[in-house]
Amino acid sequence: MEWTIESTQAAPSPQPPLPQPPLISKRELSAELHKSCRTIEIWVKAGYISCIKVGHSVFFDREQVLADLRRFQTGGQASR
Repeated sequence: MEWTIESTQAAPSPQPPLPQPPLISKRELSAELHKSCRTIEIWVKAGYISCIKVGHSVFFDREQVLADLRRFQTGGQASR
């Protein structure tokens, strides 16, 4: 005699990707842009990109940084 087990539960649906956090660290930003942390610091000091400072911590809004960098886009459409 052979036994079979039937599940009454539906197969799990694939999970949607987790949303990215709105604020990222300098190290995370440098990794995403393939630039050094020092370059990120220089860009902040020069006013090229904006940041959020809380005490000694510095955070970046990913979307705002991309918008800041688009100001320097050349050749083609600069506005979106």
